[in-house]
Amino acid sequence: MNFRKLALATAAMTLVVAPISAQAASPQRASAPAPKPTKLLGNNSMMLVFLTIAVTAGAIVLATSNNLDPASP
Repeated sequence: MNFRKLALATAAMTLVVAPISAQAASPQRASAPAPKPTKLLGNNSMMLVFLTIAVTAGAIVLATSNNLDPASP
């Protein structure tokens, strides 16, 4: 019975101490500076927008075509 109480006390202390010690030992992350600022899309952002719109419109046209002829004879 004495061993059981010791095991329960040890488990309880572990549950109490673990978060406290993890919080106290949090390492500081060091970040490296970027070599130079970069643009996300570069100079071709308008072309990329128009290309995306064209591909989306083409997919909608192909998906909604009313071709009801069977493919097999």
